[in-house]
Amino acid sequence: MEYDLGLVLCAVVVVFISSVWSALVYLTWRPYAITIAFRKQGVGGPAYKFWSGSNEEIKSMQREAMQLVLDNHCHDITLRVQPQYRKWISEYEMVKQVLANKFGFYPKPDVPSAIFSLLGKGLVLVEGSEWARHRRVINPAFTMDKLKVSLLQHFHRIDEDDGSWIRPGCLGSSW
Repeated sequence: MEYDLGLVLCAVVVVFISSVWSALVYLTWRPYAITIAFRKQGVGGPAYKFWSGSNEEIKSMQREAMQLVLDNHCHDITLRVQPQYRKWISEYEMVKQVLANKFGFYPKPDVPSAIFSLLGKGLVLVEGSEWARHRRVINPAFTMDKLKVSLLQHFHRIDEDDGSWIRPGCLGSSW
């Protein structure tokens, strides 16, 4: 009986230590790693605090930023449009590997139900064998020869068009 109790105690200690380790990684290392990644990209912000984090400072900064009115002629809108952390890939081979996703290492993010009902289970949202089937059906349409023909047809159609379908109001004149 003592042998079994020691084994159970050892298992409990291992589970406890692994859960404490994962909590420490989640609470300390991960926020600092994200902070370091942001700083390398030139994005600053408030320092991370262990117990409280930096949520209050971030919320106050977001409130201040949302009260500002953007200039219509300014194209510096990255912080307003995309304030989330992303890891960008710029190597060609890595991009091919991520887009191929043969082994399921890079799953697509879950889509909210509103977007799913809008798009349906189409080409954008399918994965695995469904994606392979859709790709086989669509791939012949995007060969270089067919794209060249399609592009030439579009150019000829634009040349033939006299522009009468454009409302006069579109170009700045009044109704």
